[in-house]
Amino acid sequence: MNLITQVVLVLVLWLITGLGLLSKASETRRKGQPMVAAWFSWEGLFFIFSVIVPLAILIHRNIDG
Repeated sequence: MNLITQVVLVLVLWLITGLGLLSKASETRRKGQPMVAAWFSWEGLFFIFSVIVPLAILIHRNIDG
């Protein structure tokens, strides 16, 4: 996979998980729950992992050379 394909893949992943988190956040706000509930739902965890994993891969590739 070339660099452009990897960047587009990560951006699409962030878009999808971000929209899921936004949906969950609006649902929890409508129910009167705290925002922490949205971040620790499946949607929030997937968004957090979709940010952490590409950064970890980037750091690992730069360390290995």
